[in-house]
Amino acid sequence: MMKNNRNNRDEHMFLKIWLRTGLPILLISAAALFLVAGLLLSAVEMLGGQRIGQIGTELALILSKQDLTDRAAAENNLRLEIFHMIGILFDEDGNVAAETKLSEYTGADEERLASYQMLRERLLEERTGKLVKGFYPFGENHWYGEQRIQTPQGTYTLCYAGVTSTWAGWRDKLLMAGAGIFALMALLTVGIARSYFKIYKKQQAVEENFRQQVNTLAHRLKTPMMVISGYSENLLAEIQTEKRAQYTQKLLENVHKMNGLVEEMLEYTARRQTNLH
Repeated sequence: MMKNNRNNRDEHMFLKIWLRTGLPILLISAAALFLVAGLLLSAVEMLGGQRIGQIGTELALILSKQDLTDRAAAENNLRLEIFHMIGILFDEDGNVAAETKLSEYTGADEERLASYQMLRERLLEERTGKLVKGFYPFGENHWYGEQRIQTPQGTYTLCYAGVTSTWAGWRDKLLMAGAGIFALMALLTVGIARSYFKIYKKQQAVEENFRQQVNTLAHRLKTPMMVISGYSENLLAEIQTEKRAQYTQKLLENVHKMNGLVEEMLEYTARRQTNLH
């Protein structure tokens, strides 16, 4: 029963130590992992947005050299050059001269097709690529842009939009890597807590040993104190000179014994302080 109680106390103390030392480390590690993942995804998403802008510029150059009266040729160029993008060519009156076809992405998932359709509708509604875009490291990002094109047939505006979602492609790998690192950090925090728990147990052992030594010394001090008390009473009652000398000698012997016990206690206290440190 006492052993079970001691085990329960130890488990409770270990949990308290982990909550004070391991849990903060684990939470900070999780926040750091989230921050690093966000920065990594942000960097890749920004590169994707820059690439979409580069492709838009390349498309503008290609279309400026095309005979735009050949609508099919313009659309073919758009389909060949654009990847995960939608481009719409407007003339000076705002009419559509050419555009990409969503049939190019029939192999994509329905959610991505819906995103392309939404981008197309927004470009057709706004008639410009200078649109405000949000940015989400852990989500889907829409990038917009436009290029002016001067051709023999007139001036045109290419409005384009693209979708990037690094998180969608890397989600499973990032989650697995994050879970693995988090598990390692959890094991590390348990190891740190165990180290602190060992120090705590050592201190407990030193304290317990100190209490036992103090109790032992206290009992040992009682004997010379009782002897001193007895001889002191005899001194007060005894008149014979030879007896007084004997009593005095006994008193001195027990005083020296008590001094020895006190020095032993002080020495042990000094050792205890050293062990604690």
